[in-house]
Amino acid sequence: MWVKVEYLYKKYSQIHKGIISHKEYITQDNIDFLKNMSCVFLCIDKVNVRNTIAEYLIDNEIPFINSGLGIGLSDSKLDGMVEITTACKDHYSHIKEAFSGNDVKDDDMYASNIQIAELNAMAAIYSIIKWKKMLGFYCDVKQEVRSVYSINDNDIYNGKY
Repeated sequence: MWVKVEYLYKKYSQIHKGIISHKEYITQDNIDFLKNMSCVFLCIDKVNVRNTIAEYLIDNEIPFINSGLGIGLSDSKLDGMVEITTACKDHYSHIKEAFSGNDVKDDDMYASNIQIAELNAMAAIYSIIKWKKMLGFYCDVKQEVRSVYSINDNDIYNGKY
């Protein structure tokens, strides 16, 4: 069976040393697996799963970066947003607002529209840039904890709570 994390590990370990892949599917039974993580990237469509993991990370003061898409159709064209939300010690109060939403259904446009690929790539890139800001590699003047890119008008909203 093809596992995405193994595929990506093989690709990226050729250009970056020290990558450790984890292919565990996190549930209530093994959520303690996250206990020793220094930062967690959440890229989960299922709201209840994402919220369970986020609650655990907050309770254990483990920083995380969540990325997500909110996509719709307007005149047969994709509209919506790409969102990056950062949570770290002393900055968790915004999570409830940021994490509202509905579960993605398997048969919707996320599964059938090829344009979603570049939006997911954009979310991944913004997540890595934010993580590198947290580590001090990049300047972070605004120190925003939530960024929302609007597909419709090409604006980025940066919120600091």
